[in-house]
This record gives sequence, C-alpha cells and structure tokens, in this order.
Amino acid sequence: MANSALSSKSALGRSGMNRRRWLVLLTLSAVMAIAIPWWMVAAGAAVTNPGPVTITLHDGVFHTALADFSPLSGTMNGTVDASGNISVPQANISLPPVATNIAGIDVTVSPSASSDWSGSIDPATGHVTLSGTLTTTLAIPLFAITACDLGPLALNLDTSNAGGVAYSAATGDSTLVDNTFIIPAIPTGAAGCSGQEGLINGALALPTAPGAVSLTLGALFSPAPQSTSSTSSSSSTS
Repeated sequence: MANSALSSKSALGRSGMNRRRWLVLLTLSAVMAIAIPWWMVAAGAAVTNPGPVTITLHDGVFHTALADFSPLSGTMNGTVDASGNISVPQANISLPPVATNIAGIDVTVSPSASSDWSGSIDPATGHVTLSGTLTTTLAIPLFAITACDLGPLALNLDTSNAGGVAYSAATGDSTLVDNTFIIPAIPTGAAGCSGQEGLINGALALPTAPGAVSLTLGALFSPAPQSTSSTSSSSSTS
C-alpha cells in the first residue's frame, strides 16, 4: 500500500511538472507568435513607399590638390525597395560638365557614370549610402587636352562621413561624402591627354593617397522615402 501511495504521488508530481512545462511552452509560443511578425515588419519594411525614385544631385564639390571643382550636379533615376535598397542603372545617371578657370586657365570637367550604382536609405535614422564608379574627363584647351580621363574612381558616398548631413524624411534631402577614394595616375600615352600626362599627374598630385581628395554631393530624393516612424513624426509636427 505504501509503495502504491508513493507511486501515485510520484505520478502526480510528474504530471504536474509536465503541465508546467506545457504551460511554459504555450506561453513562449504565444510570445513568439506576437513578436516574430513585428520583428519581420521592422526588418523588412524600412521604406513604406517603395518604388521609382529620382535622386537630384546638387551643390557638389570635387576637392583636389589643384582646386575645388564645383558646383557638381546631376540626376539619378532608379528604385528604392521596401528594405531601403537603392538601385540605379548606369544608363539612368546624368552628370553635366562643369567649366571653371584655374589661374587663368579654362578647365572643363565632365564626370560620367562607368557602372550601375547602388546604396541604401533608412528614413528613420537618416543614414544614406551610394556606391559606384565615375570617370572624370578633363578638357584644357590651352594645352590641347581634349578628353583626358581620370579614373574610373570607385566611390562610396555616405552621410555618416565627415561633412555629411543625414537624410530628412520631411525634405527628402541629404549630403553624402567620400573622403577615402583615390585617383590613379594617368598612364603615359593616354588618349586625349596630348602627351601632358606628367603635367596633369603633377598638378593633381596623382596618384592620390586616401584622404587627399574628396567628393561631397547633396542628394535630394523624390518622392521622399518614408518609414513608419518618419511618417508619424512628420504628421505629428504638421
């Protein structure tokens, strides 16, 4: 009888432990059922209005040892997806030339995209990146230089670099900077340089070291990408 009673108590104890385990598992399941969808929304829906976007580049400055070339401008027509990924085909990038005068010498700088561009945008934090390659073509009539190419330059523009300005979901504007890229030396005999490769390399101190040159570009997004937090913030301040 005593053994039977002990067995019954043991069975009841095990049954109670099993019930507690089930309760814990059910509670965890309920928490996960609530938490996982919200986690997925937060990770996969950084932009609430994904789709085509035009990025208007403005007030750009190309800083070199010789001079600052500005104002650089242009347009990029691409897309932004719900996760904030930016894609811009090379054919959809337009960068007009910039004419300037350096110590009485007329110089025209003509940048052009030499690859597709990509990047990211987080409307909630204001962090924006844009990466791609550019070829910058110089024309200096005084030295019979018609189309002397610098590059291609591998650029990684970022609002978090020194001089950058975070994206504003209210205005759609931002300022991106790359101050780590390099400009390679122009090889001897390069087409369009009229034998003046050494002159240009010397004037621009090519090849450059990281930090010796920089590119700053304003980037205005239209329509302005929004996030849940930026949308609610905008509506609360209006």
